Amino acid sequence: MLGGIAIGAFSVTVPMLISECVPSNLRDACVSCWQFMITLSILVGNAVCYGVRHSEGNGGYQIPIGLGFIFCAMLFLAILILPESPRYLASMGKVDEAHKALSRTVRMDPHSNYIDNEMREILNSIENDKALGEASWSEIFTGKPKMFQRIMIGIFTLSLQQLCGANYFFYYGTSLFTSLGSNDSFGTAMILSGVNCGCTIFGIFLVNRVGRRKLLFWGAALMLASFLIFASMGSFALYTDNNDPNGPVSAPIGRAMIFFACLYILGFATTWAPLAFVVVAEIFPQRIRSKGMALGTGSLWLWNFCISFFTPMITNNIGYKYGYVFSGCVLFSLFFVYFCIHETQGATLEEIDTMYGSGVKPWNSSKYIKEIQDMRNQDHQDTTSTEA
Repeated sequence: MLGGIAIGAFSVTVPMLISECVPSNLRDACVSCWQFMITLSILVGNAVCYGVRHSEGNGGYQIPIGLGFIFCAMLFLAILILPESPRYLASMGKVDEAHKALSRTVRMDPHSNYIDNEMREILNSIENDKALGEASWSEIFTGKPKMFQRIMIGIFTLSLQQLCGANYFFYYGTSLFTSLGSNDSFGTAMILSGVNCGCTIFGIFLVNRVGRRKLLFWGAALMLASFLIFASMGSFALYTDNNDPNGPVSAPIGRAMIFFACLYILGFATTWAPLAFVVVAEIFPQRIRSKGMALGTGSLWLWNFCISFFTPMITNNIGYKYGYVFSGCVLFSLFFVYFCIHETQGATLEEIDTMYGSGVKPWNSSKYIKEIQDMRNQDHQDTTSTEA
């Protein structure tokens, strides 16, 4: 239970800290690296379990748990030297410390134009927040601009990341692929986690080049097609004896289903896995960001629990038709992305707040962000030419 509390706290604070510390042009890639480290940990965990699967005595569970203590100690030592969020320090009135933290984070001279401009935007945003007073929980329903809408976007985005069904493969991969006729279910789980980890690296390169909306939309489309095929093959073609779940399985169909499971993970790992955290870390103003992140992450872990708890019971009753439930959620996510998710690539957190206040529609947000970036680049050129 204590481990779960710690993981929940990190799920809220780490994406929030990253989004508040790094420059806007690197924010998406850096928050995506958080998801990459999660997938790398899953791969390492599966590799360790694969290595000790034949261990006698208590080594089969003591070795993985013991290695976990080592990584926890490394994390504890790293936190001791980690810079605090400059936005948090500024909001607490520690402007000089915020200036130093920002300079240290981006490794630039504290008196550079970039640092001065960033601090000016941060302080202006904080002053606007202070004029509105301290954020209360009731403000998630009544706050402006469009605070309730943003809260619901955060909750739905992280909920859909779970409801799209990725953990159906990750949590029950060993038993799932045993039923497909695989002789080495632990090895198959390693393949899935390896695909997940490798595709997340690919996603980090894509996220700063394609944009949030396009990646989330087309990622969901690939996931939908893969899951529909996977569920249909498992429901109507896998079992050779009159579709009897207790009968023999078709080896070619089983291998094809593993392929489409990997194709699904390709779509998930390059898009929804990292980008859900990126989107939610960006859409809230400073004064309510912690509450918004807490609600979004809480919904994620709630659905995570529901899927892990109810999946065995559901699959015992409807088998691979369970995939159609996840497919329906992925189909909903396509419409959700188009009508609800704003493009935020390259915009500062303060510019994103302004975009919501301006009433920009999600399908027009890419054009709005490009105009903001062009104006910012023009201002930078004017400042540079003036200094020259």
